[in-house]
Amino acid sequence: MFEYASNVRMIDIDPSIGNSDGVKIGEIVNKQLDIIILETDKQNRAVTGDKWEIVSHSLLLLENHLVVSFLLRRPKKRLNKWKWGWLP
Repeated sequence: MFEYASNVRMIDIDPSIGNSDGVKIGEIVNKQLDIIILETDKQNRAVTGDKWEIVSHSLLLLENHLVVSFLLRRPKKRLNKWKWGWLP
């Protein structure tokens, strides 16, 4: 069993990107996506103490913004009925 969460991030893109070719746009988006993935992983670990797996993602280029949404999951923790507390 898994529990799921979502995370949406937005970054500003230089307006001059619109004048670039597809390869250049892809390089810029990939670089920014790498940064977002690392930041998302670091943020999730800091908040929950657990590592979340990215199950899927969606990209939206909206004017001068790149909007990235992630579907995350991790194994669901269960309550041990013989002890108080959570077990993995």
